[in-house]
Amino acid sequence: MAKPCLGYPSMTAAALALSATDVPVEKIAQRMQVSPREVRRIIKQARDRSRLRHIRSVPDYLAIYLPERFQFLEAAEARNISISELVRRMAIAAMKDGFVDAILDDGIITPGEAEI
Repeated sequence: MAKPCLGYPSMTAAALALSATDVPVEKIAQRMQVSPREVRRIIKQARDRSRLRHIRSVPDYLAIYLPERFQFLEAAEARNISISELVRRMAIAAMKDGFVDAILDDGIITPGEAEI
């Protein structure tokens, strides 16, 4: 069972929360009474676990649960890429080419995007 640390439920929670607010690792280590190396290890381990669980806690990372993901399989295999990479490329192309409104067809017009 994790022990509370600095008002957070665990050392991991404390390290992640403080690092997310741009507190330097050295200051976090000092407050947690551990070495900076230990703080870096805690943060890295937590982020690695998050990636494995597809949790969106890592900056610049977006996990999407697609129950229909196998519908993308044929297109991904044709390009010799993963389904995740295919969806990423499709999303980027839709944004760059101004097709988000047309694809979603939800009646919302994105400012700066031409109405189709």
